[in-house]
Amino acid sequence: MKVRSLIVGLYLCFGFVPGFAQTDNLTVDVFRRFGRQLLDSNAVPFMQPLVTSINATSNARFFNQAFVPKKVKSPYFRFGIHTMVGFVRDDQKTYRPSLPTDGNPFTALTYLNNKDTAGAITELLKYVFARGQATGEITLPTEAATIFGNKRQAIPFQREVLKRIVQNDVLYQTLPESTRALVDSAFNRLPANTQFDLPPGQDMRYLVAAVPQFEIGSLFGTELLVRFIPPLELDTNVGKFAFWGVGLKHSLTQYFEEAPFDAAVQAVYQGTSLENTVGETGASLKANGTIWNVNLHASKHFEGIVDIFTGFAFENIRIDADYTYVLPAQVQRDLGIVDNSPQTSPQIFKDTNYKWVIGLSRQFGPIAIFADYSVSKFNIFSGGIEARF
Repeated sequence: MKVRSLIVGLYLCFGFVPGFAQTDNLTVDVFRRFGRQLLDSNAVPFMQPLVTSINATSNARFFNQAFVPKKVKSPYFRFGIHTMVGFVRDDQKTYRPSLPTDGNPFTALTYLNNKDTAGAITELLKYVFARGQATGEITLPTEAATIFGNKRQAIPFQREVLKRIVQNDVLYQTLPESTRALVDSAFNRLPANTQFDLPPGQDMRYLVAAVPQFEIGSLFGTELLVRFIPPLELDTNVGKFAFWGVGLKHSLTQYFEEAPFDAAVQAVYQGTSLENTVGETGASLKANGTIWNVNLHASKHFEGIVDIFTGFAFENIRIDADYTYVLPAQVQRDLGIVDNSPQTSPQIFKDTNYKWVIGLSRQFGPIAIFADYSVSKFNIFSGGIEARF
């Protein structure tokens, strides 16, 4: 579910599309450019709660005991299935949408002088939206859905309001009449009344993840941890997905003759990759993520009863995504065109997290079961079962 949510989220985020009909290539070009910049303004806040959640869940279930023997006669192995469940908070379901408002009218004039009418209109639109928000003539929704939310919102696009803001601007009034006529003509070619639909979210209440994990030890009081999911074509929504991780845990207790509990330090590096083709137009998504976890943990063994473990961790994630797309199929049908000019939008998503973990583990012969709770920006329950041999 975690992986599928990321894909759907990126697809929705890149799906800022206007609901207009029957216009010309200039309008198509303007909305392609403005829509991409609208995406750049809202992609991160739309996706950030999911990125935060992935950081927390991917970095769970690395340890259930801190004991690592300093020497062993032969290697020992542990293989287990580790699961994580996190519940979405209300404050992760909405964000405050924004518009690209860095337009410069002088840059727009440069576009016009270079016969780039679409570039000029796009630049003016950003300037006009900034002016309109400042005067109160253009208002945005106070909140929109993140990928976790469930709220339909749209940014209105009213040509006459935009024209009025332009024509009342001091800079416009100082332009030569011929230049003003060009600006008026350009705006008159835009649709009279439309809107940019914001993605409505996926109404997600929780995240669930599961991963196989293998551990081997010990050499100089150090264990090796490996997680791996080979590249798999999962389904049409997920596409080809791969996940792997490798880590080292080193005993600190071995440096003390007597200690009331066991302690260890651990570092884990994980990576993900994703390739998918989405929708009727064959839009393609490629994403790669890197995830780091460094933790210090301790445990106490109570013979025949239970192990108690706890730890503190620092976590970091970075996802680099490239989405190559054309206008959505329905928009192309509405316009009566075939869009053969793909755009590629690179996006970078980041998150850092501090986590406290506390849990219990119980051994039944070669089988161990365990459960814990993690407190961080995204609290999660996790647990699992493993065979030790």
